[in-house]
Amino acid sequence: DGVRCATFSPDGNQVLSGGRDKTMRLWDVDTGKELRRFSGHTDAVLWVVFSPNGKQALSGGADKTMRLWDVASGREIRRFSGHTNEIYAVAFSPDGRQLLSGSTDKTMRLWDAASGRELRSFSGHLEGVFSVAFSPDGSRVLSESYDKTARLWDSASGSELQRFSSQYALCSAVFSRDGHSILTAGLGEAALWDSRSGAKLRKLEDGVMPIYYAAAFSPDGTQVATCGLEKDVRVWDIATGSKVFALGQPNYVSSLAVAPTGRLVAVGNSDNSIGLWDTT
Repeated sequence: DGVRCATFSPDGNQVLSGGRDKTMRLWDVDTGKELRRFSGHTDAVLWVVFSPNGKQALSGGADKTMRLWDVASGREIRRFSGHTNEIYAVAFSPDGRQLLSGSTDKTMRLWDAASGRELRSFSGHLEGVFSVAFSPDGSRVLSESYDKTARLWDSASGSELQRFSSQYALCSAVFSRDGHSILTAGLGEAALWDSRSGAKLRKLEDGVMPIYYAAAFSPDGTQVATCGLEKDVRVWDIATGSKVFALGQPNYVSSLAVAPTGRLVAVGNSDNSIGLWDTT
């Protein structure tokens, strides 16, 4: 499936990607030059993310491990083992001290970044967990599953706070920048939810039954982007739920990331390429 994941550095100057070739690669946004390659995973790299300060990176792999890396040197700092199946999602807490992982073993796990110790396992999903996220204040964590639910948990106690139920299997769930809303996307719809009440606020529809693999908020919170099997990236207005525009791609898109400025969108393509779009 080519490039499985891509994400921007906090300053927006670099892109980190992961793929079926078992490597992570660091790219310069301005030149497109490969700056560094990270090797160590023994199977596909399924998700990557930068730490809040941009000095470290986290990866999840089909080899059932999560790995912490030093970005400047490419050195593996720590390996996290415990999941019994592929790790499809990883995340840093806002302060960078804790980590989340989601796996097709149906669990999400919370880890201490410094020691590598597993702090908590969140169980309850009936299918694999494909997306995980911390709330902006770190007090809540979000998991999403093929069991057609996204679930909100208390990060300290591990208790389930809210459940967001869809008609369709879900592939992505993310918080808005203020933590008040949650965006879910999957094999049938993309939707916005109130994170406190669990109410569905609106669907994002354009008359086509979608298959979405990933979704992201714009930095200012006024728009969201989705991508999937339809070979495009769709940008939506949150206030109205209407499609603003679409960016055509030659192949299906497995991941997307929005730059901190909101101007650029990076996508991971099934043809082993990374696409970079200027949305202005």
